[in-house]
Amino acid sequence: MIIVPDDEQFGQWLTGFWESDGSVYLSAGYPKVGFYQKERDVLDYISLQLGGRYVPHLSTNGVIHQLQVQASSCIPLLKLFSEHVVGDYYLKRLNVVLNVVGLSSTVLHLPTIDWLAGFWDGDGSSDSTPGLTASQRTRDMLDAIEVRFGGNVRRGVDGMYHWELYGGGVYELMQEVAARSHCPTKRECLLSNFVGPRRQERIEYMVRYRREHREEIRLYLEDYREKHRSDIKETNKKCYEERKCIKEWMEEHPEVVQRLTEKLHEDS
Repeated sequence: MIIVPDDEQFGQWLTGFWESDGSVYLSAGYPKVGFYQKERDVLDYISLQLGGRYVPHLSTNGVIHQLQVQASSCIPLLKLFSEHVVGDYYLKRLNVVLNVVGLSSTVLHLPTIDWLAGFWDGDGSSDSTPGLTASQRTRDMLDAIEVRFGGNVRRGVDGMYHWELYGGGVYELMQEVAARSHCPTKRECLLSNFVGPRRQERIEYMVRYRREHREEIRLYLEDYREKHRSDIKETNKKCYEERKCIKEWMEEHPEVVQRLTEKLHEDS
């Protein structure tokens, strides 16, 4: 059995990273937990924190590195995830395995900044606008991030859901995420996009472009709004209905919201 560090922040970070693109399932009746990533560095960090018994290896496709923990060694990880899981997709799969191994089912939790850093290490990105982004096939975790940290969630033409944060508050959140990140390549890119030469080049380009094409931009926006008026209205309506559903759920479960809010204050 592996030994999970008695560190609340690491537990939140690891759960976030696992929910970004990990797995939990039963194989021949035994539990199995997997972590997957193109870059090996972050998986080596996890392996080290868990005692080094399980080490990352390259998958059969030769592209993705994976770190898998199985059988009784999973138990500490299952307990850890049950204390911090945020997304409904992972909650349902986790509870199936928890029940099989004789552990109590769990409930959804609010994302913390350490959870977000782990999630971003696994599935996030940044750009020189500057902004923070993350993408998923389902939107429940992204909605939780939006409620907790701001930004917006949209569905792209690729069918994926995208959380994006630009403008006010993004610098403060960037600093928090960078300080907690354990993915060297992503952290370096993040800092470069926000404070490095890449950011300055982007600023100079955007200022020059907007000055030279001011009238073209204005006409394009007017034409776009006119042609897509109904689509824009429908999108705004859906956003309103989704936020309303979240608000109604919170009003119907005040004890859960209170408990999770208190936990967030303890973690901050």
